Amino acid sequence: MKSIIKTDRLELKTPELYMAHEVFNLITQNREYFNNYLPWVKSISTINDIETMIDGYINAFINKSEYRYYIFCKKRDKIIGSITIRNINLIARQAELGFWLDYSETGNGYIIEAYNALDVERIKIDKIIANTFSYNLKSMKTLKRLGFHVIKTKENINQFIKLI
Repeated sequence: MKSIIKTDRLELKTPELYMAHEVFNLITQNREYFNNYLPWVKSISTINDIETMIDGYINAFINKSEYRYYIFCKKRDKIIGSITIRNINLIARQAELGFWLDYSETGNGYIIEAYNALDVERIKIDKIIANTFSYNLKSMKTLKRLGFHVIKTKENINQFIKLI
């Protein structure tokens, strides 16, 4: 995978340490919203927490075990979210999709545009799994628009799958 992927409206960039402050501010501004859907947000209290995460993302990208990108809006040259292909298992030929977006940027098709730019077929997997809370209607709608189908519902979590 490339370290920068460009679309008409977006640039997907692999995480770098200089992005930590902007990511921290974005999470802080959206903390109340993100806490509903992203359990890891509760553990973020300092920029150092983000820097530690970014170090891990960089290593995972180098090792080809995860492809995480911060989503930049070209028009405003700012980070608006993240999209990730993670838990890549080449033996089982599957991976997991994760994404989040600044609340003020939802509803614009950015996640769909970012996913379509990823060229996941190059990873040599047969399926992608995505998990979302059953009350996260926006994410479920996005996954369905991307061609994912619900395969399992357990308590408050829906599991989606897309065959490649």
